[in-house]
Amino acid sequence: TGSLSVKKWFLVMKKELLIGFMIGITLGLTLYVRGFFWRGGPTVGMVVAISMVAISLWSNLLGSLLPILLTKFKLDPAVISSPLLTTVVDSTGLLIYFTLADYIFHL
Repeated sequence: TGSLSVKKWFLVMKKELLIGFMIGITLGLTLYVRGFFWRGGPTVGMVVAISMVAISLWSNLLGSLLPILLTKFKLDPAVISSPLLTTVVDSTGLLIYFTLADYIFHL
């Protein structure tokens, strides 16, 4: 019907975060192995793996929240969501990655 109650909203968020976590763990473990062998150490793999989990969680959360927020502002989510989501997730994903690398490597 187009309406989303608070209870349904929390169920959607819970499901999206769980899916994002599973995707992040899968990609994170894969990239950990890749980073470990590519640069010869566990630290690079750890940075990439943790970043992937965080970025996956963030993108799933944002991807499920953005259409709801755009609808509240009476904007068409079908037109705006995809370009806005791509831009925000790409730029914040880099920020997450470099912040984690800076924190772990003490740069």
